[in-house]
Amino acid sequence: MPPSELDTGPDQPRAVRTARLGLWLQFAYFVCGGMLPVLFLFPAFGLVMLGAASAWAGDAAPMLALLVLLPALGVATALLSRRLGERSERARTCTDGFALVLAVGAALASLASPVPFLTLATAVPWFGLQIMTVASLHSAPANRWFGDAEP
Repeated sequence: MPPSELDTGPDQPRAVRTARLGLWLQFAYFVCGGMLPVLFLFPAFGLVMLGAASAWAGDAAPMLALLVLLPALGVATALLSRRLGERSERARTCTDGFALVLAVGAALASLASPVPFLTLATAVPWFGLQIMTVASLHSAPANRWFGDAEP
C-alpha cells in the first residue's frame, strides 16, 4: 500500500494513522528483526515461530514458511490496515487478537529457543510496536473514530 493511501481523509485521527503505520512496522520488523539476525548467528524469534508453525511439513518446512506463511502475514497486515482506515470495529478487534496471539507466539518461541535470552532480545522491539499499535487503537481519538462509524 503506498503511503498516500494511509491517510483516508482529514478527519482520520493521528492515533488511527499511527496504529496503521504500526501494523506495517510490525511486519517489517518481523521480516528484518525476526529473521535477519540469523545472519549474525543469533536465534531470531521470527524463524523460531515460523519453524514451529510449519513443523508438520517436514523437510519442506523452511520453504513453506517463506513462501506461504510470510506472504500470508503480509496480506493480513494489508487487509487490517485498509479496514482500520474504513472504520471497521471488527478490524480493530482482529488487530487486538492478532497482536496477542503473535506476542504469545514470540514469547513461546523465545522459551523454545536454545538461547532464550538472545531470542527474546530480538523480540522486545516487536513487543513495543505491538503495544504502541494496540494503545493507539484504544486511545480517546480512536474510540471516537470507531464509535462514530456506521454499522
